[in-house]
Amino acid sequence: MKLTIVTINRNNAAGLARTLESTFAAQSGFDDWEQVVVDGASTDGSFAALDKWKDDPHLGWHVSEPDAGIYNAMNKGAAHARGDYLLFLNSGDELLPGVLEKVFAVETSADLLYGNLLLHQGEHDNLWRVDEPEDVVRPAYFLFRTPPHQSTFIARHLHERFGGYDESMKICADRDFLFRCVTQAHPKLWQVPYTISRFEWGGASNAPKNEERKRQEWERMLKPVFGSFIAHRAAFPPEGRRWIRVSVAESAKRDAALADCLRRTSSAVFRLWRFAPTRWLLKAGGGAASFAKRLVRF
Repeated sequence: MKLTIVTINRNNAAGLARTLESTFAAQSGFDDWEQVVVDGASTDGSFAALDKWKDDPHLGWHVSEPDAGIYNAMNKGAAHARGDYLLFLNSGDELLPGVLEKVFAVETSADLLYGNLLLHQGEHDNLWRVDEPEDVVRPAYFLFRTPPHQSTFIARHLHERFGGYDESMKICADRDFLFRCVTQAHPKLWQVPYTISRFEWGGASNAPKNEERKRQEWERMLKPVFGSFIAHRAAFPPEGRRWIRVSVAESAKRDAALADCLRRTSSAVFRLWRFAPTRWLLKAGGGAASFAKRLVRF
């Protein structure tokens, strides 16, 4: 089987119904797929949305039971997938009509396939365009952006190799998973020239109350590759200095060697700044202290 679409849900009956309409009813030009649904013991009757599709041959494994969170549910769905590729489309998200036929019209051996995404906010759809060619999605790319997860098709063998999503993360495990794929597996990438899905803005990852935790998880994700200094400055950029981090990212994604340079520089600066005599000399240097302060605030 070519594709498994994994949809998780909890108490979002209307959203789940929209998602299933976009898969079962709007992908008639492509048959080699299945729909897996993992419901977290909803109490709003969400699971009844599957009744409409219970006799459809594309309906794969489905369950309604308690889980240990978003990524536990996603891992559970992936464990029961039969497709060569996985697409995680949570309740409320929608595939665009006929897009699967376009994506899989050409046979590919790519490990990650990704395309554009529509962000649905209020009454408007905003296009998240992925303009990056395959050869620039390198480790440094993840300092400031990531391929949109809801429009990324993941080879199942990658999910099995890395043991799925890190369930100790509650906000950024999907981003962390793609980062591990790129930094450790060196996957073959393929950018498809289509808008794949519509993402319903909101949820845990975009809630203001979770912003601090999201940045902490982002820093934790980056630290093993880039070191403490760069990881912290990427996750918690000083106000007014975002132009610096963007320029660094633009350079780093074009040059894989720069990613390693950033890691080494980060580690060196962090060690030097912890050394008390270094701080004393810089403070005694007047103008040098000002320069050092600007450097450390980057």
